[in-house]
Amino acid sequence: MCAMQSELQDLLTAAKHKKMRALDVLFLQGDEPAGVYLVCAGTVRLFIRNPVSGVVTFDRKVEPGSLLGLPAVFGDKPYSMTAEVLDDGDVAFIPRQRFLEMMQSDGQLCMRCLQLLSDEVRIARTAISGD
Repeated sequence: MCAMQSELQDLLTAAKHKKMRALDVLFLQGDEPAGVYLVCAGTVRLFIRNPVSGVVTFDRKVEPGSLLGLPAVFGDKPYSMTAEVLDDGDVAFIPRQRFLEMMQSDGQLCMRCLQLLSDEVRIARTAISGD
C-alpha cells in the first residue's frame, strides 16, 4: 500500500494496486491515456524517444510518490513519453474518468495535481535548456 502526502491519499481509494516487475511498461509514448499511475514502491524510468531517429531525448528516473500521466490525462492526448519499471515495485492505477471526476470534486487534490504539473514543466524546461 502507498504512503503518500495527504492530498494524494484520496487517489488511493479509487486505485487498482498493481505489483510491477523490472522492465514492465506502464504506458508507451503515443498510447491513448487510460489513466494516471501513482508510484508506491520502486523506481520508474520516464523517457522520450525521437520517433524518426530513435534517439532518447529525455530520460528521467522517478521515485515513490510520483504521479505519472497527468499531461496526457488532463489534455486528452496520447502519453508523450514511455514509463518503464526499473526495479520491482508497486503502483496504483486510477482510470482516467474516475481521476477527472475526483479533480472536479476535490479542489485541494486538483491544486496539488496542478503543482505537480508545474513541477513537470519546470523539469522539462531545465532539461531543454541544459541547466
